[in-house]
Amino acid sequence: MRRLRGAPARATLGALAGFALAGFALAGLPGAALGGAGGAVWPAYARRRAERARPGLIEAELPDALATMAAVLRAGHSLPQALLAARDAARPPLRGVLHEAVRRQEVGGSLDEAIEALQAGCPAGAGRLVGLALRVGRVSSGEIARVLEGVAATLVDRARTAAERRAATAEARLSAAVVAGMPPVFFLLVGARSSEVTAVLFGTPAGWAALGLGVALEVVGILWVRRLVGER
Repeated sequence: MRRLRGAPARATLGALAGFALAGFALAGLPGAALGGAGGAVWPAYARRRAERARPGLIEAELPDALATMAAVLRAGHSLPQALLAARDAARPPLRGVLHEAVRRQEVGGSLDEAIEALQAGCPAGAGRLVGLALRVGRVSSGEIARVLEGVAATLVDRARTAAERRAATAEARLSAAVVAGMPPVFFLLVGARSSEVTAVLFGTPAGWAALGLGVALEVVGILWVRRLVGER
């Protein structure tokens, strides 16, 4: 049997084992099967959540990176040097994006290619702003630092507006999380106290049908509420 390697494989096996053991303790072999399925899906879900959070993390770090570049340019240094300074001061994941832009130049690429790499690594809206600012700044020579500072201020305003929107929907999102968590918690509490309930759910076709319908309704409800509060 081929040996599984790497952190993703270990995370998947760990989650699968943990969920399966919890399911077995609650409902025997059927519960272990259901828990194992959940454990197999959980790492992929967590990775997807992390990937979806990445653009937001990059955009949050961009104003500081642009401010660093503006300061270096005002000190009389070149744009490639400003990119290098911003990369050294940035934190992941933006650091990786800036590193790719710097690397393009280090291997003989043009400054335009470095700007394209930076733009491609940023979220679409922010990337277009940064790319346009750098290209316009190159043409306007000494004005590039001021252009970058203006873009940084725009990104800060956008982040503030997004934070206000999240704060306005925080109560709705908390209520949705509580309501979504009630059925699983109720199921665990009842299942732990009554083996008859789990025997019916996992031991009869009607029980499996009811369980499948409940899970489907739960997923639909979560997706619907996420759409209502504006989450993606």
